[in-house]
Amino acid sequence: MLTVYVVIPNYNGVRLLAECIHSVQSGSDYFLHIVVVDDASDDASMRILQQFLRDITVIQLPENRRFAAAANVGIEYALTHGADYIFLLNSDAQVSEGCLLQLLDFMNANPRVAACQPLLVDKYSPEYIQSAGVRCSFTGRGWDNLMGARVECCPHDTEEAKKIALAPLLRTVPSPFPIVGCTGGAVFFRAEALIRTLEFEQVFDESLGMYAEDLDWAFRFQQRYAATQLPFWCVPCATVWHSGSESTRVLGTGWKIALTEKNAVQMILRYFPAMYVGVAICVFLGTALMMALVQTFRGQPKVALSTLQGVGRGLVDGLRMLKRKRAPFSYRRFYELVDWNRILPPKRTTEGRVI
Repeated sequence: MLTVYVVIPNYNGVRLLAECIHSVQSGSDYFLHIVVVDDASDDASMRILQQFLRDITVIQLPENRRFAAAANVGIEYALTHGADYIFLLNSDAQVSEGCLLQLLDFMNANPRVAACQPLLVDKYSPEYIQSAGVRCSFTGRGWDNLMGARVECCPHDTEEAKKIALAPLLRTVPSPFPIVGCTGGAVFFRAEALIRTLEFEQVFDESLGMYAEDLDWAFRFQQRYAATQLPFWCVPCATVWHSGSESTRVLGTGWKIALTEKNAVQMILRYFPAMYVGVAICVFLGTALMMALVQTFRGQPKVALSTLQGVGRGLVDGLRMLKRKRAPFSYRRFYELVDWNRILPPKRTTEGRVI
């Protein structure tokens, strides 16, 4: 029997943590090993986890190390204990009934796929999509594919889907479709793909913390295994309800913006071909300055300062990184992976839509 581990990183997620664990336990008849990695929460998370100790494994980190590090700890634990598949799930998400079985069926039918993800929908407005994969813009900023679109906007009967194997459970509309990368909020990994990554480095780059760690892993995997065609897929008939913005609520808007801007610089310097790095950095700096000015005029000087701090940290870290050997994408692969239609991520409204 295949061994499936569910890894749930948690930081001050007491509000929704119990719901997340209950949904995993009740949403699948398949036997699962659940591992919660508590990232030094200072709320009542550990008191909630005490209720589940008979059924789950809890790993408590002594200090807060951010999402990427907490996810790495859980993934390494699962691999050490013989996982065949690992489902990484945010603690503010809830799994729908049958979701994990649908993802498992898809991966079993398609052994060349490295990872897939369910369709993340807004918990409070489930007719709207929160994530159907991750994308990267020409300014290095990442965002969620189809964010804010209605569920019925998912691709139907794509040419790529006609060429892959689909179990009877997945012969539905909308059908699975290929994506640039899977969101770290809910991603179903093949253990073999993670083991191949660990031969060279960490699964998620802990220096990024969060907000780009999933896109970075997707890019690194495709760099090393360029021969693997269409390694990442979204399986929209599998659904996860995601609260969203929980990390922003806990850590604050300014912190999120600073980290997002810092990581955008890293993405440009790590993966963009040499002739595009200068142009992309200039466009990035222009848009960052524009955002800071708008934030200032709106009476948000602290947020504007966070934007500029993130840019500064990204450039300093980038200069250090340039001392190491870069391994950018080929021009052809770069054109395939980078989204040229936007330079700024879309803005989500309170109703789940984007503007």
